[in-house]
Amino acid sequence: METRDRLKSGHGNALLVAGSIYEACKFYELFARTPLGGHCAVVTSYAPRAADIKGEESGEGATDALEKYAIYRQMLADWFDEPPRRP
Repeated sequence: METRDRLKSGHGNALLVAGSIYEACKFYELFARTPLGGHCAVVTSYAPRAADIKGEESGEGATDALEKYAIYRQMLADWFDEPPRRP
């Protein structure tokens, strides 16, 4: 981002294509912890619904579906400047 004039000046856009919605969410999570936080988002057709994660808790930790759901909901909450709602 710091090597291209348009991106460095804040007047350009960049796009990172991921292989899945889960990967895109993980990239978002990583970028959100950098100076890019607040300037990036995931653009997909995915709409987080509580029904998507029903029965996903396996006792072995968070599944991909649970992580994707949590990251996406956090991104939306950050965008609207409100705490994430409970499922």
